[in-house]
Amino acid sequence: MLALLGVAACGPAVPPDGTAVGIEPTLPAGYPPKIGDVTADLGGGTRGWDLYDYSIGAYDASVQVYDNNGQATFRLMGQQVGKPDTEVDRLVIGAEMTAQTQTGALAKPVIEIVAGRDWDGGRLSSVGSTASVVLDSLTPMGPQGTYGHVTGHFSAVLCAATGNPARVDKAACQPFKGTFDSDLQIGGP
Repeated sequence: MLALLGVAACGPAVPPDGTAVGIEPTLPAGYPPKIGDVTADLGGGTRGWDLYDYSIGAYDASVQVYDNNGQATFRLMGQQVGKPDTEVDRLVIGAEMTAQTQTGALAKPVIEIVAGRDWDGGRLSSVGSTASVVLDSLTPMGPQGTYGHVTGHFSAVLCAATGNPARVDKAACQPFKGTFDSDLQIGGP
């Protein structure tokens, strides 16, 4: 189940004279906890990503269903297996939902593998190609159903792309399909 992390101990404290010496947060052991994974096939090769909960007093899990200006939205962001702090080779899946607990095919899916830190830099993208994201199950849990568990599958044709909006090279494309199984956060900002 999704780990609920509290705010970690901070130190040093503010002395009685009111002067702040400095506050440095201490992350809990095992941070960030792994909450799920993605297994996929990219152009005939097996790939995988891990999903984490980066939340400490915030809404920041790798898998979320949230309200995007009145539109229920699904988002998944996978990190390299065993590397929760890396900013390269991230899997990003986004799609619109009719409700925060919808299952089945989602609308307007975009699937990308971002090569580096720059979200508009080199990546593989489904923009302008076919893509599908299907939630096989979504089970709310926890207080007010703010956490849950989700399983699903996806497929797309991913093409080399850069820029925002994406400039896609249709001559450099490959098939991509996979599954995910993860805890998630539901209903955040």
